[in-house]
Amino acid sequence: MSLLSKLQKPKSLHRQIKNPCVSYVNQSTAVIDTVGMIEECLLFPGDRLRLGAEQEGDLLLLEANHPSLKVLYPDLLFARRYGEFVILCTPHQPTINIEQWKIIGAVKGLERSLERATLGIDSWWVKIHGVEGVLAREWVSYIESVPLPPEYLSELTYELSAIDGASVQASWTQEGLENAIVPTPDKIVFSMHKLETASGFVSSWAVASKRQLRRKRQRRRQPRSEAALRPVPECHRFLAETARISMLSKGLHHSRLASK
Repeated sequence: MSLLSKLQKPKSLHRQIKNPCVSYVNQSTAVIDTVGMIEECLLFPGDRLRLGAEQEGDLLLLEANHPSLKVLYPDLLFARRYGEFVILCTPHQPTINIEQWKIIGAVKGLERSLERATLGIDSWWVKIHGVEGVLAREWVSYIESVPLPPEYLSELTYELSAIDGASVQASWTQEGLENAIVPTPDKIVFSMHKLETASGFVSSWAVASKRQLRRKRQRRRQPRSEAALRPVPECHRFLAETARISMLSKGLHHSRLASK
């Protein structure tokens, strides 16, 4: 079965796509080695994980340090804290004893190129950098004021990739953007921050799961507003046309000088 056909069956997605393999580079960086799924987000080889100190709501990167656990879990894995519990981001989502694991770091952001910036099925709030003089500030302010569906964000960032030095921050919430790390030029960085226990009522993984299911049902019942979004600016065509006109202008200028 092709990867595309798997993506067309979201209900069984977690059973079909395994967790990605991750390579630890240094205390601030890890790299995705294989295609894998984490929390309905599809990760690809070459994706860069930017690591830092843990804060509430961060996605954690863990390594088993107990001999028997190393046999069961030889690879680096992801997890989240839910109150006093730590839950592995695996299909069965087991609760683990954190004393038998080593926290490699907290994932402060997932970074990839602007040309392939789709991630997950939820909408993203964004902040755009490095487009001054190319895109109107009024248009940028509008885009930064609404949540963007993943397919719209993918098309947008592809067009932004034509602008040298452009970059994007993305988060599931507006509040998450405030603490999101700044991406390097020509990249997008997705914040994986998620406050599942913000209400103070979540005391177990079962309750957290029920809250997550309720949220998904509510999102499905809410009318989608993609049609109200303004069209994505055609940056590739605009910049190519600008470069062509500039070359023609230079050629005309040189021919006039030669005729004198």
